[in-house]
Order: sequence, then structure tokens, then C-alpha cells
Amino acid sequence: MYLRSLFPPIPDVPTSNYFHTVFPDGSLENQTNDYIIHIDAITGQQRSVSQFTQDVHDTVTALGTKKSQGGGLGLNDQHRVGILSDNCMEYVTIVLGLIGLTVPFVPLSPFATQWELSYCLKKADVTHIFVHKSYFARLILAAGELDIPDENIILFEGNTDSLDINEDWKRVRSFRSLLQHVRTMKIPAESIRPVQSDTLAYLIFSSGTTGPPKGIA
Repeated sequence: MYLRSLFPPIPDVPTSNYFHTVFPDGSLENQTNDYIIHIDAITGQQRSVSQFTQDVHDTVTALGTKKSQGGGLGLNDQHRVGILSDNCMEYVTIVLGLIGLTVPFVPLSPFATQWELSYCLKKADVTHIFVHKSYFARLILAAGELDIPDENIILFEGNTDSLDINEDWKRVRSFRSLLQHVRTMKIPAESIRPVQSDTLAYLIFSSGTTGPPKGIA
């Protein structure tokens, strides 16, 4: 026997970019409780709500603006962005920026071998990579096998001056430099992009204990 609910049917959930859930008013103005939201356990660096909000919106602009319109990366939903990093402030910033642009991202395990990295990068058709400086040396070996351009590799937590980079990787940039470029050049803010019910947010890989890593959307 089936019992009919006494309540009306649940309304359909509107399709909306998750970015608007994190930043519901879409503005930088209404930060009435500007408390500290992030603290780096290693360096002690702190970031407030307003600073985090500004960083994320500038990330959207840095990644989404076309090169011809100010020097951004010009990313869209046809790109795939790999992220190889430990947990850090820049990680959560880039993830929300990519979600705002509907650009699929691929979290990569810091424990992955060079072969596993190459496999995941190729399988996911990764076009750009954000990498923590600690894993840069291993990453470029994998990226080199797939002919990912050096200008498509962005460094977390530091600048390129601290790395031993040869001529093949001289166009590698830091994430901080992308944000600084947006602020220095006063590039107009990029809009948050709409999503569909089948918009791909991310592709994550299994550990690969019973064969090659398996991609899960």
C-alpha cells in the first residue's frame, strides 16, 4: 500500500552556479562581518572574508578574461585544469574561481607517481595545470611528455625565482602574478557564467589500486 504525502510536491531546484551559493549577493561591498576566515598553519598568514572574496573574484577575472582583452588565460568549458597541490589558501581560491567560470578542474594526488600523473593528465585532456612549488619538478616531467605548454603551468605558493627552471619552462608564471596583473591593469571584472544541469564541475580520479586510476565526474 502506498501512502500519499500530506504535503505538496517538492518544487524543482533551480539550476544555478554553486558560486552564487558561496557568494549569494555577488558583490564585494556587503562584508559586515569581516572576520579572519583562513590561517596558514605553516606561515601564519591570515586572510579575512573580504580579502578572500576579492581574491576569488580577481581569480575569475584572471582566468576568464581573453588574452586579447587584457592578458588573462581565456579559459572556458572546453578547457580542463589540473591542480597538483597540498591544501593551501590558493587551492580553495582557484577551485571557486573555476566553478564561477564553469571550467572543469581535475584534482591530482600529491602522492601520484610520474606515470600516474601522466596518465591522469592525458586521460582528462588537461590543458592547464596549477601546481604547488613542492611538486613542480615532478610535474614538469609528466607535462613534458604530453607537450603541455609552459605558459599553461601556474605556480602556487611562491614565485618562479625560487625554482631551478631551464629555458624550456621559462614562461611558467605564479598564481600571485596573475592576480597582481588584474589589479595593476584594472582589468574589468569577468561575469559569473551560467550552468546547465549537465555542466561538468570536476573530474576526480580513483587511487588506481586495481589498475590505472579511474576518472569519476
